[in-house]
Amino acid sequence: MIKNIYSIGQYKVRIYDGNGEPRVGFISLSNNTGCAGYLHDSLNPGNIEICRFDKTKREVEGTFNMTLINRDCTDSLMYITDGKFAFWY
Repeated sequence: MIKNIYSIGQYKVRIYDGNGEPRVGFISLSNNTGCAGYLHDSLNPGNIEICRFDKTKREVEGTFNMTLINRDCTDSLMYITDGKFAFWY
């Protein structure tokens, strides 16, 4: 999660909610991974780059990367290295 984006650029991922609880970065609804949820790794929470920010059309596009962790699983780390997004706001 990131807040208060007003222009293109790089931003750090916020890994805690307003109550200081860690945010879930991935959750498997089908639980086919053996582990239902992964949290953001506090040592490498991730980055988001806003590449396009069109205030007239209210469109945002960008990329992201992050490391997620679940210490209760055999495969405790999940690496997201080339995430992309586009949405209207």
